[in-house]
Amino acid sequence: MSNNFFRSIERKLKDTNEEINRTSKLDIDKNIKNLLLTQLNERKEELEKEKLKMNELYGKEQIKLTISGENIGKGEVPIRILADTLTNIQNMIDCIANSVENKSNKNKRINKEVKNSTQFILKEVFEGSFGMIIEAPFTPDIIDNDNITTNTCKKMFNLLACENNEDKLKIAAKDLGYKTMNAYREFLRKMINSNADIKFEWNSNSGEKNVWKSDKDSVKQTINKINTIQIEENELIQKLGKLTKIDIMKDQFTITCEDEVINGKADFEILLGMKNILNTSKEFYLTKKIYRHINTGKEKEEWILTGYNKES
Repeated sequence: MSNNFFRSIERKLKDTNEEINRTSKLDIDKNIKNLLLTQLNERKEELEKEKLKMNELYGKEQIKLTISGENIGKGEVPIRILADTLTNIQNMIDCIANSVENKSNKNKRINKEVKNSTQFILKEVFEGSFGMIIEAPFTPDIIDNDNITTNTCKKMFNLLACENNEDKLKIAAKDLGYKTMNAYREFLRKMINSNADIKFEWNSNSGEKNVWKSDKDSVKQTINKINTIQIEENELIQKLGKLTKIDIMKDQFTITCEDEVINGKADFEILLGMKNILNTSKEFYLTKKIYRHINTGKEKEEWILTGYNKES
């Protein structure tokens, strides 16, 4: 079912409400006005029922979460463990959603729109040891199974499925950014510190079933692997400046710009072809590489010269 039908209901509801407001202000016979308002309110009630039915039948994104462990009994859990667990899960979801929405800058500050789109709600609590259903609010896009909530859930379960596989974690880090990986590590760390075990179950709108259950040894190894990951981010930049130094033996260069001096590396052939433009103003093409170490938060910057605008 397309979300066009849902949006059609919303439009009809909006139009009906506007018509009710207009009719209530009409200077006409009272009986006629009441009859018109009754018909309009009946139409509004039917549309609201249809919308509610769609909310109940379609587009639910639910995650079944079970917490167990030494301090957790049947249907009981310490508030601190519950609060830490839910807070860290929501934070991880927010970070993943931010990377989905902002592919070009996965680590930017998470705005209100992203947080609202992935604000999961605690819908139900059940025993075993302590279980709950968390659910994303309904949006028309969920019906089409291509929306920020569904895509975020997919990426979260893909991340969990990496377990302690270093290669898979590196790929996930490149895809999701260091902010998400830090949030994921914090979620795992709090889980270890609380001696809690977590189980996630998610049935996607397409019928795909995803299950992840924590294993203490694997979780510890995963944390250690995340701590060693270094994320590389590349940015293509054009800078106006002068090539003031070339060291062909070391493949190094210096470009002096108005606002900064750039030192970096380039291929031997590129540097050789630029000997004749030394100390000449040109527009240079560069790649700025930033290496971020997840564990320490330290950054390392590297510049690579790839060419220049020969018409400048």
